[in-house]
Amino acid sequence: MRTRCLRFPLALGLTLSLVWAGACDQKKEPAPAPTEPAAKTTAAPKAQATRQVREPIRPALPVAAPPEDAVTTESGLAYKILTPGTGDATPGRNDTVQIHYTSWKTTGETLFSTRYRDRHQRRYLPQQAPGWVETLTAMKVGEKRMVWMPPELAYAGRGPKPTETSVYEVELLDIKPAPPVPDNVAAAPEGAKRTKSGVAYEIVRPGSGDPPRVWDMVSTHMTSWTADGKMLQSTKTRDRPQRVDILRSMPGWREVLETMSVGQVTRAWIPAALSPPRSGVSKDDVVVYEFELVEIERRPDPPPVPADVAGPPKGAKKTKKGVSYVTLTKGKGNKSPAPGSIVSVHYAGWTTDGTLFDASHVRGQPVSFALDRVIPGWTDGMSSMVEGERRRLWIPEELAYKGKPNAPQGMLVFDVELLEITERPAMRQNPWADGTHGAPSGHGGGAKPAGGTSAPKARGAAGQTPKAGKAEGAAAATPKAGGQN
Repeated sequence: MRTRCLRFPLALGLTLSLVWAGACDQKKEPAPAPTEPAAKTTAAPKAQATRQVREPIRPALPVAAPPEDAVTTESGLAYKILTPGTGDATPGRNDTVQIHYTSWKTTGETLFSTRYRDRHQRRYLPQQAPGWVETLTAMKVGEKRMVWMPPELAYAGRGPKPTETSVYEVELLDIKPAPPVPDNVAAAPEGAKRTKSGVAYEIVRPGSGDPPRVWDMVSTHMTSWTADGKMLQSTKTRDRPQRVDILRSMPGWREVLETMSVGQVTRAWIPAALSPPRSGVSKDDVVVYEFELVEIERRPDPPPVPADVAGPPKGAKKTKKGVSYVTLTKGKGNKSPAPGSIVSVHYAGWTTDGTLFDASHVRGQPVSFALDRVIPGWTDGMSSMVEGERRRLWIPEELAYKGKPNAPQGMLVFDVELLEITERPAMRQNPWADGTHGAPSGHGGGAKPAGGTSAPKARGAAGQTPKAGKAEGAAAATPKAGGQN
């Protein structure tokens, strides 16, 4: 049977949650023994930390109100140019700019300045408040101006709302142009190709060589826009491609990347429900992506699709909860994991049509996780295994993901090799927890590469590993253990 692949992480998310676990498990190093009896001393009072006081910065103009010769725009923004800029270029609404600025209250109190550390600030215009966008898109490089910004123009939709006018001295240092908005960003052209789920795409520039397999890792440049041309993100602005684990990425990304070759540029119209969630984008919207495939990292092949993937064969055993299984390789000893045990495993998972959705083998290392922090079918199906045993599990949907969107659907089939069983170390109670840590996500969610310990809570799955910046393309978090959606 030909291996087809869709994504969904088996052993994802524990890395982030281990930060908490590590903090819980850390112990203080013992103090070194003194070489001679220490004399009793009176502890000196601790010095109180003092807040560094910044010298106020004197504005170029009185800040209580705009001067009579200031320009007031239709929006109510007022400004006066202090130093003219050079050239004709001004930033576009999707561009990134570098600026110096100082802010004051209208009383003259200095609020903030990049001049204190002589370190400019980088601003991505699609994420700025309306007043900042209006100001910066009218400036030229080298220009410096004073701006009186009403509170309603200074709010970017997050954080506390300003309640009074802010005064700024802004200097535009540089403009990083955004990739141009495609002419057909509003809708896919009639001749666009379609993936199996209906995602429309067109090849902007052909590449060369073989396309990646779904379990390969790729490096790609990516820019995304809303249908009205607002840019959401672009790796071009930081000149670094993003590494994407195709198998773990969202369905829309995966289907498009599988069609590409190195050097190819593809534009795709992906429903928001099949792409990474973005602020201000509803699930009914379509996000336009332009991918440029830079490199393919070929990974080891996954195990072959089982001949009996469609359903358990005659003679398969069945647990009381309904997980069917057959033993592929017998183990050693008689020790089986308890629900709270840490297990180290190699695994591969398929849907019943032979579609691979995850495999530790392609990553070249087993994973470890707490057995009570995965989907119920895993906890139940592995409870009688011993170290060294390989077992095939057929897990019914009600013990897996219960139809959760973007998760593997229906009965799931796993080949699991139990490598090691260890007991979970005792952890201190998280003082901020409500007493119910909650189970982590995934069939093996909350898993980490073998050799680590579990954590009290796992995170959602990461679909890719960027070199810098926030990851995008991650698969949606899987259901919590116990089948809760």
